[in-house]
Amino acid sequence: MQTATTSAQTTAGKWVIAGTVVLGSFVSVMDISIVNVAMPQMISTFGVSLDAITWVAVAYSISEIILVTMSAWFSRLLGRKNFFVLSFMVFTAASILCGLARSLEMMIFARILQGIGGGGLIPVAQAIMLETFPEEERGMAMAIYSMGITVAGVVGPVLGGWLTDAYGWPWIFYINVPIGILGTVLSIVVLADPPHLQRGLARIDVIGIVLLAVGLTTLQLVLERGEREDSV
Repeated sequence: MQTATTSAQTTAGKWVIAGTVVLGSFVSVMDISIVNVAMPQMISTFGVSLDAITWVAVAYSISEIILVTMSAWFSRLLGRKNFFVLSFMVFTAASILCGLARSLEMMIFARILQGIGGGGLIPVAQAIMLETFPEEERGMAMAIYSMGITVAGVVGPVLGGWLTDAYGWPWIFYINVPIGILGTVLSIVVLADPPHLQRGLARIDVIGIVLLAVGLTTLQLVLERGEREDSV
């Protein structure tokens, strides 16, 4: 009887962990697309052009991708749990800054911070899922994780449109705050580093990361302005 109870508690604990990390990836992916429908209102608020406002989306995506590539280094340095908790906290605080922004420069800065937080959530969530579930359950666990990511991409524009029309564009960012607080608390309570994870200062490919940032930014400039400025 005691063995059955312990097994049930262990199973419940696994799914609480899964729900926590899926929540982190969900908000991170959702915020890629949630801003698109709010851009017309942001243009009016900031008094900028359509070309300029697209950097609100671009800044988030680029910083998120860069952090994804650095997540293993930060996990080794800080510990996987600490890095995940810190990422949730940065994402939540940056969401507040995004909602409070009253200039394009402040918004882009806040979105970079938000992308830094979001970029730490996705890869660490996947690693935690793989560590939490035994091999025979990983297929189902990762299927649920993938479903959460897919739903986030669909929910983003729909939720963003409704919040923008009903309450104004700042609320597409404020909606992240209660989710972020919940995710942070759950992460502190239920997550733990695996015994085999050794913390320490590992090597980092600084040149590669710089080249990635320059390459992504340049590619975005080409995609946004190349066709319009092509005189051929």
